[in-house]
Amino acid sequence: MASNDQNYALIRAVRSLDQSSAESIPDTLSNLWTLLSTSMSGPFQASEEIILRWLLKNMTGTAETAEPFRRYPLVWNIMACVFNRIPLISLAKSLADRRFVSTLQQTLKEISNPENNSIQAKDDLVDVEMTDADGSRTKRTSKKRKRTQDVSFELYSLKSSYGSLKSAEALFEALRVLLTRVESIDVAAPVKVQMGAEHVKSLFCAPIKEALDLLRPMLLIFDLSLQEEDAETFENQSTWPTVFASLWNLHLQSDSDAVEVAMSLYPTGSIVLAKMDRSRNLLLDPHVKATWTRDLRRFFIKSMILPSRAAFLNHKDIAIMKAAAEVTNFMATASYPVLYSLAVKAPHSVEDATSRREYDDWTQKIFEILEEPMRSADPIKRNQAIKVILAAAQRDKTSISLDSLRAVCVPNTTPSAKMDLDIIARVADLNIDAFLIGKEGNALLDNVLGQLTDIKNTDFDNTEESNATAFIVALAKGFSVGRDLSGFIKKWFGALVQCTKGDIEYLSIAKVWSSQVVNDVVTSLLQSSMNTRQLTALLSWLENEGANSEPRALLTILDAISQGLTEEEFIDAVDLRIYDMISKLKLKTLSDSDKARWWHIVETTVSVATSEEVAAIWTEIEADLKKTLKKADMESRATIAAFHCCSCFWLANYAGGPHETQAASMATSFIKKQGKGAQQTAGLQVLQAPRLIDLLAKSETGKKHLSKIITHMGATLASATEDVDSILYNEANLNNRVYSNGLVSYAMDTLSEQQEQGSKYDPERVLTALRILLDLPAESLTREHREQIMPKVQSLFADLPLQKPANLVALMEMSLSLMVNMMKRPTFYHGIKFGDLVTLGDTILGAFQLLQQDFLPLYHCLKLLEALASNTLKQMTSNIEQRERSYLEEAAQMATGWSDDSTNLQPHRYVLLKAVIVALESSKSKQLAADAVAAAALKKTLSLMAVSILTSQEMLEIESQAAWLEKGVSSWCMLVTLEQLDVVEPTVLRSVTQPTKAKLEIACATLRARGLRAGWRLQELLYRCSHDAVPEPLNIQASDVFTSRNTDDSVPLSIRSTTNDAHMYIDAVLGSMDEESRDFYVDSLEHKLLNDSDITGHLLALDRLIRAATDSPLQASLQRLDLSKLHSILASRVLNAQSSWHFSVIAQTIHMLLDKKANTMKQWNVELTLSTVSVLCAGGPASATEARGSLYAYELLAQLVEVIIKRHRLRLEGHFHLLITSLQSLLRLLISPMQSSSSVQSVSTSENQEKRAQLYSRLLTLVCEPSVASVTRGQQQGLDSATAAAKRSAGQHMYLILILYIKLQLEHAISSGVRAALEPGVYSILDITTQEGRRTLNEAVDGSGRAIFREMYRRYVKFGKWSGV
Repeated sequence: MASNDQNYALIRAVRSLDQSSAESIPDTLSNLWTLLSTSMSGPFQASEEIILRWLLKNMTGTAETAEPFRRYPLVWNIMACVFNRIPLISLAKSLADRRFVSTLQQTLKEISNPENNSIQAKDDLVDVEMTDADGSRTKRTSKKRKRTQDVSFELYSLKSSYGSLKSAEALFEALRVLLTRVESIDVAAPVKVQMGAEHVKSLFCAPIKEALDLLRPMLLIFDLSLQEEDAETFENQSTWPTVFASLWNLHLQSDSDAVEVAMSLYPTGSIVLAKMDRSRNLLLDPHVKATWTRDLRRFFIKSMILPSRAAFLNHKDIAIMKAAAEVTNFMATASYPVLYSLAVKAPHSVEDATSRREYDDWTQKIFEILEEPMRSADPIKRNQAIKVILAAAQRDKTSISLDSLRAVCVPNTTPSAKMDLDIIARVADLNIDAFLIGKEGNALLDNVLGQLTDIKNTDFDNTEESNATAFIVALAKGFSVGRDLSGFIKKWFGALVQCTKGDIEYLSIAKVWSSQVVNDVVTSLLQSSMNTRQLTALLSWLENEGANSEPRALLTILDAISQGLTEEEFIDAVDLRIYDMISKLKLKTLSDSDKARWWHIVETTVSVATSEEVAAIWTEIEADLKKTLKKADMESRATIAAFHCCSCFWLANYAGGPHETQAASMATSFIKKQGKGAQQTAGLQVLQAPRLIDLLAKSETGKKHLSKIITHMGATLASATEDVDSILYNEANLNNRVYSNGLVSYAMDTLSEQQEQGSKYDPERVLTALRILLDLPAESLTREHREQIMPKVQSLFADLPLQKPANLVALMEMSLSLMVNMMKRPTFYHGIKFGDLVTLGDTILGAFQLLQQDFLPLYHCLKLLEALASNTLKQMTSNIEQRERSYLEEAAQMATGWSDDSTNLQPHRYVLLKAVIVALESSKSKQLAADAVAAAALKKTLSLMAVSILTSQEMLEIESQAAWLEKGVSSWCMLVTLEQLDVVEPTVLRSVTQPTKAKLEIACATLRARGLRAGWRLQELLYRCSHDAVPEPLNIQASDVFTSRNTDDSVPLSIRSTTNDAHMYIDAVLGSMDEESRDFYVDSLEHKLLNDSDITGHLLALDRLIRAATDSPLQASLQRLDLSKLHSILASRVLNAQSSWHFSVIAQTIHMLLDKKANTMKQWNVELTLSTVSVLCAGGPASATEARGSLYAYELLAQLVEVIIKRHRLRLEGHFHLLITSLQSLLRLLISPMQSSSSVQSVSTSENQEKRAQLYSRLLTLVCEPSVASVTRGQQQGLDSATAAAKRSAGQHMYLILILYIKLQLEHAISSGVRAALEPGVYSILDITTQEGRRTLNEAVDGSGRAIFREMYRRYVKFGKWSGV
């Protein structure tokens, strides 16, 4: 009735439209919008047609109100509404009669050029060009305004930037509604509807010049919206480029379209894209930014780049790209990087060699076109643009010629221009050969190295340092690839000599050349890039050149070389030559860092030397070593390196070496001196000497200092975590019983000491002790240790509320975690009682009520308390004697005294009471436990306590509060409490919850929709309380089971539901059903699986039925099912799975039927499974595209084939061709994975492909090397084994897999990792393929295929064939 009144009101308003005066237009429009919004579309749309014609009439002409009419947002909002209601035939006629397109062009032209916007646009262009520069340009003054303000009908308001954008917002939405309606017409729609849609489209089917009049202003509007310094997004702003592209698609296409796009649309489009890519001051919603960038780039690639590339590849014509470059040359540094990034993003095949070569020619030509004009640009802007282009080339692995790369570098390496290390480093990363090949490359490298060794400290910052390091590292790797690492080391040596000759002004660049990063790169490349002859030649060269050079240069080089020697061949070739070279240097003349390198080289030499060589070296350096360690200067790197060297001598002489005593004495004396110092960081570096702790623990002298060392490390744990971890938890150290006992004693002593301090204990020291005890292996803590630790931790826990909030949560979580670990093993500490757990719960709740901040840790702490209670009560119910009886009686007594007042929520009481009930019911001594405490009575107590929660006001208001979890402690307590309701007694709750059942169901649905585990527990409880009133309890949707995958990231993972929660609910439902109801459900299961749209719940129920124990009542119900027929139904359903969720659940169920119920499957089921796998791999129905493209689709399909091979091998006899077809389909899918266009993308990274290749290789191995159980049929007869017969049978067919594999290698680029993963399967096929089969294979492929097979067979003979040895 109300809708009829609104419709009548709309008719009256329409009749009076022509009577409206200019002053009343805003009120008239507002009234129309209100009436349209509240009225329903009926069978007649005369009113809407009159409104549209009236609007378009008032938007044309020269009247004063015409321009405000065109600009007023509400006009376009009304138009969007009527676009959706008027029949398309009538709509097309109205739009054509009133010249809608002309009006639209005029409107776009007006709102794309608001008043006072030209100056701001110029500023923005400068900002884009300078955005990546290192200048200190300040941000523009913010002009933020509230978006909620309305735009008045006054022209001055509508002409402002904000007014224009509000007009654009409404206009784009109206166009989106119109275009969406005409594009979504189905082919089955009535002819009149299709004709109307085509008529509307024809309005926009204009020549290119007229189309540009629409599209050019739209891009200007995009740019205008980016000038607005307001982060708030306009409504549906992300769809603007979609409207833009849709209008372009409707215009009359011609051969000149690409040129027109380049000349007319690209200039503005490049500014928009450049701003979104590079502007630092841009405030734009991330989703809008990502969508605009994607859609605009897609438009320009399709409309400009692809036609240009086709012209270049076919006719070597590059005019289109030249036009785009010339028309934007006034802002080349802003537009050219965008143009290059568009060009390199054009789709191409990376697997076809010809396509790849053409792509390289294309990108090279574009680079040349863009790079040359920028040479005359401002150097700073030019460099920033070149960096963006090079970054795009790096990202897309684009090939750029060496000459072009050198051309980029040359202006930056001439004496007249300052070298830009960022560009040099990027070029080196793209192709280091630009510096290594040819005379030009060598000259460029010499020029770069010359400047790179002549940079003063004032010209050097952190960015320059990282770029210089990156270039040097790339240079080293480039020389390594050319098998000329010695050439790099010589240049490195020369650069070090040049840098170290300079004064202190060149200290920064000298540090780069001698940095640990460069040292490590050379060390890692040494043995793989050089042979022993090259290495000895290099050492000879260093002996000659290093004699008169700076010691630092020689020591840096020799340190890197000595560290890289690990293989015996290289060690023997070098012998003591490196030590002999450094022994000629006078140690006292070296700087501290050079002395450190000197000692490091000695240490490395001693670690690989023979005992005689060690003794000789000790004799030579003993005096210097003793002198250095005697000073005990912990600030000196040389002192620390000398101590490491001393420790190495000790280790080399252990045990019983000639100098063991002297080295041990020297080391322990130094440690004793070090222990008196206060330099903790240096002390840690000392203790990192190899196996030092182990040596001290085994030495009588060292044991005296071990406790001090442990104390020292414990005191340093909080400030130097990584260093301490490497020492504390070193495997060699922990294997030493003396050391591990010392750690335990230190931690326990710390806890005892802090326990005596009462509430004033030091939280940092307590955290250190707790962390040590948590990180130690469980075997390190004896029962005596555990029983001493528990009371100490509980005592400290009681004083937690008095600690500072910064330490409170960490102390609480670590204390609870430690107690959980302690109680996993038998731990009956003195005075153990149930009240301890209650006290812990009270303390947790009290502490968080004081905190009033992030409450997720409260949930974690209560779950830790739950685990602690479970572990403790398992021990107390495993063997019930007097102690255990007293403990349980105390628990029952305390529980019966707990109040059920919901106003004072105590979640830990629910947690502890549930733990007691579960422990009693699962106890091995149930009768003794029942004698002590009645579990039924405790269940009733818990149920009565739950009543107050379920009927509380907060529980019933969950649905109405969007930010329920953010309310505070009470919400999180409620969450924990709801998770404990699976053990309550439904008979107690049934009558009490009946009045609030409707609200509880709403609360349950809300919790499940948010992906919370508590929602399933509440759902389970509601079913158990009133299962008769639930008609379809197992009709569960996939969106309910997999909600947590789409849950907002603000919902923590720990409280989200999983499929296991759905399984628990289904178990409860099936367990609560009587036999008649369960049989009725099972009988209808086949019909439900066949006809229901979403069968997730029924599949999960089938899963639980199949997995039920043999003595379970569910097995009797399962016998009523025809599982073979169910399999057929599921095989048809999996082909049409609408989502990856459905696909995964159905495929897993099919796998379970084939595996767990193999005896019920028939020949038809086996053949149908293999056929289904083949169809899915080959593409299958279009409706299953998303499912097949999911991340785990391949694994699931491979598992289906695997279970056929393992469990149904005998059924393949005579049907082996079906298995071959499935294997071939899987191989094609592996090598050329399908791409999904949905949100669930097919992840085909090399890592995933290698994992899938391993799965596929396993399938081949199972076929070619069958287990005895899979091929044996009853009692074996005859002399021939079943496995041999199965291998012969498989050998007649499996060569077909090799033929396909060879062909796929010719068609696709297969990574080395995938090849390596497939090798075991390929070799297993060759094992069973006869000579005749190999001949057939050889004849089945072409010349290229035979070459691949020849190499494959050679590797098989060398690595894969069993030789009988």
